[in-house]
Amino acid sequence: MSVARLAHRLVVATVRASPHRLPDGRWTISVSLTARGHSLPRPLAAVALRLPRLRERALEALADPRDTP
Repeated sequence: MSVARLAHRLVVATVRASPHRLPDGRWTISVSLTARGHSLPRPLAAVALRLPRLRERALEALADPRDTP
């Protein structure tokens, strides 16, 4: 399991990602987000803006060099 903690002036968030192998050999990633902050919509928006970069980093971290041709 990978854990990332994000601190923003409006929110503190924890993102957890864990890979799981499917029966057919493919992989899936389960992601959960816990956020604490002021005025719920604003901090969630701030964290959501960072999620694409977190996803990219998680995929890079999970990439196995043996899988590349």
